[in-house]
Amino acid sequence: MGKNKKRKVPVDLDQELELSFTGFTNSGEGVGRVEGFAVFVPYTIPGDRGRVRIKEVKKNFARGELVDLLEEGPGRIEPVCPVYGYCGGCQLQHVDYKRQLELKTQLVKDAITRIGGFPADLVREIKGAAKIWNYRNRGQFPLAHNGSNQIGFFKAGSHQLVPIENCFLQHEKINQLLEVARSYLSRLKGNNLKHLVFKVSPETEKTMAVFVTQNENFPEGEEFALFLREQVPDLASIVQNINPKPYGPVLGRKSRVIWGEESLEDKMNDLEFSVSAESFTQVNPEQTKILYKEALEAAGLTGKETVIDAYCGIGTITLLLARQAKMVYGIEFIPEAIEDARENAEKNRIGNVDFVVGKVEEVLPRMAAKEIRTEVIVVDPPRKGCEPEVLQAMAEMGPERIVYVSCNPATLARDLKLLAGQGYEPKYVQPVDMFPQTHHVESVVLITKL
Repeated sequence: MGKNKKRKVPVDLDQELELSFTGFTNSGEGVGRVEGFAVFVPYTIPGDRGRVRIKEVKKNFARGELVDLLEEGPGRIEPVCPVYGYCGGCQLQHVDYKRQLELKTQLVKDAITRIGGFPADLVREIKGAAKIWNYRNRGQFPLAHNGSNQIGFFKAGSHQLVPIENCFLQHEKINQLLEVARSYLSRLKGNNLKHLVFKVSPETEKTMAVFVTQNENFPEGEEFALFLREQVPDLASIVQNINPKPYGPVLGRKSRVIWGEESLEDKMNDLEFSVSAESFTQVNPEQTKILYKEALEAAGLTGKETVIDAYCGIGTITLLLARQAKMVYGIEFIPEAIEDARENAEKNRIGNVDFVVGKVEEVLPRMAAKEIRTEVIVVDPPRKGCEPEVLQAMAEMGPERIVYVSCNPATLARDLKLLAGQGYEPKYVQPVDMFPQTHHVESVVLITKL
C-alpha cells in the first residue's frame, strides 16, 4: 500500500473568505469551516455569517479576524465598552446575557460528551448571575512606561497595553481607585512599578491598593500612597508587592505594608475572612456564594465525615465544610495563603481543621500512602485541572464522594474520564456563571464511587 497523501490545508495566510459560523470554542471564538477545516474567529457566534481574513494557519485549524459582519446570529448586540475587541478582558460583550448562558452551557455539554464520553443530560441548567456588570472585586492593571505611564489591560494574547479609563466589569470602588491613580502616574519618574492591583471587600466596601514592583527600590511609593489616601476615603490598606519575574502571575511572594492594615476583612456565609495582598479569592462574591452552596450540597456532609479540601487557598471552602464535618484537611502550596487560612480558622473559632503547605500532587499521594481514610474529597484546581498523581491518590483513598469544582470544561471532562477508569462516575454537572461577558464558566460536579 502507498503512503497516505498529506491533506492540503484549504486556506492561505491573509486570504479573505466568507464563513458561516456553526460552533463555539472554549476560548470564546466562533467556529466556521472550509471543506471541513476549522477556522476560529473571535467576536463571532453561531448563526453569524461574515467576511474573514486568515491570520494564522496550522496543520489542523486556522484563525482569522472578522472583516465584515454580513449576517447576525441570534443574541448578537452592540458592546458597551469603547475598547471592546482591543482589551483582552472580555470576549462576549457582543452577546446578550441569555445567549451567553446558552453558549456556556453548550460548552460544558460539548466537553463532557466529546472529551469525557458522558451523556449530555448530566449537565444541569446553568446558574446565571443577577449582576452582570461591575461584579469584580479585584482588578490587576499593568503599566506602560512610555512617558505618560499609561494604565489599562493587555491586548488579548500580547503584552501590548490598551489604556482604559473605566472597566465595566470592575466594582465601582475599583474604578474610583483607577481614576485617582491615573491622575498621579505622570509624576512617576522610574519604571519600577509594573502593576497596580486593587481589591475591595464587598462586605465592608473598604479597599486595598497594591503596588507591584520589580524590586524593593520604590522611593515614590510613600508619596503615591499619601496621594491615594487623600483622594480615596474608603482606602484601608496600601501594600508594596515585589515580583521580579517579567511574566507569569502578577503578584510575587514578598510584600510590605506601606500604610494601613495588612489585609482586608470580608465575610462569606457569616464566616469572617482576612484577605491579604497575595491571597487568591473568587472575584465575583455573589456568584461565589452560589458556587460554594452547590459544593456544600454535593459534599452531603452529616457531621461524621473526614474531608480533604485540595487547592484550598485561604480556606474559604475548608471552613464552610468544617462546620458540617468531623475533620477537614486543607492543602495549598502558597505559604501566605495557608497563613491566612490558619488565621481565618482562629478568627472563626473553628478547630476541626488542619492546613498543610505543599503541592497537592505531592501531599495527597503521601496521605494516601499513610492510608488516611476520607469520606469526601473536594478539589478546586487551576485551569490545567488535576495532575495524574492527584487523581490516582484520590482513587487510592477511596472516598465515597468527590466534589470537583472546575473552571475549565475541557480539563474537567478529561479528569472525569480518568476517574471513571478508576471506579468513579459523575452524577451531575452544575455550571455556574461566575464571569459574565467572558468565555469562562465554572462547574460543580458530584462524583461517586461505583
